[in-house]
Amino acid sequence: MSFGIAGWPLRSLSAEGFGDVVRSMPSKVAEIPKDLLDTVSVKALFVALAACRKTLSMAGTTDFTALSGFSWPDYQAYLEMQVASARFLRCGLWRVFLQASTMAELKASLRKVAQYASRHADLEIVVETHGGFESTREGFDYCIEQSPLRFVGDLANIPDTALREAILRGTFKRRIAYFHLRNLGAYTEAKSLVPLEARAIQAYPRHTFLWEPKQVEGAEAVRLFDQNNR
Repeated sequence: MSFGIAGWPLRSLSAEGFGDVVRSMPSKVAEIPKDLLDTVSVKALFVALAACRKTLSMAGTTDFTALSGFSWPDYQAYLEMQVASARFLRCGLWRVFLQASTMAELKASLRKVAQYASRHADLEIVVETHGGFESTREGFDYCIEQSPLRFVGDLANIPDTALREAILRGTFKRRIAYFHLRNLGAYTEAKSLVPLEARAIQAYPRHTFLWEPKQVEGAEAVRLFDQNNR
């Protein structure tokens, strides 16, 4: 397995600082948080990542269920901004949220994802287990059976014990793009997840695990990562 830092704790860095972290961390995958593009020049970020040889994932913020209150045509136009940035920055993946809370909403959101993805075959859409219906065993299984989508596994956002256990048995190796972790080495942010995350690392030895703390960010997160990933 390989370890890195997820996009969320790095969203306050400069373009140059972000590039330095991405190039130095050992993970095969690196996330670019959408929020970072609100504060840095996308051109400067492109230059900072030019020598990066990792698979880049645009960590987008999306709502394929309620569409943030927009019409579907207007929401697709909004998504185009994220896609354009992802392509310019040479991302191979685009991490999205479905935001469905029922099976009916999940089915509808997956149809929208499929429709949208058909226009962007060069960019793989991956879905994070974000606590919605996709994070239940029923919803996850439906996604696996009815779509080609891969997932970003975040155990902290999976309340369904049956789904957690299925993932921790290594059942979905080909359908999980990478994982998020709350804990790393001696840094413990969610004690109850420590044994679960350790099992995930053991079950998916060839996957990338990106540390995504919620209590530290920026330079402090980078310092703790360097300290706990030796």
